[in-house]
Amino acid sequence: MMIAINIEAFMPKAFFYDRIQEMIKQVTSSKKRPGVSKINVPGEHKLELKRKRDKEGIPISPVTIKDL
Repeated sequence: MMIAINIEAFMPKAFFYDRIQEMIKQVTSSKKRPGVSKINVPGEHKLELKRKRDKEGIPISPVTIKDL
């Protein structure tokens, strides 16, 4: 099931985005457990990987390149 919500029916879009950014800051600046180097929010890892691949390209193993 999917639900779509028009945020602007409840508050201005800019205010909503400001609140989300503040929430992200609170989560990512939380105290980390020993052995944990970074706290990610949902989708952050995928976005970082996309940016890296946009910049450096998609890694392809030598075996795959040979097969192609």
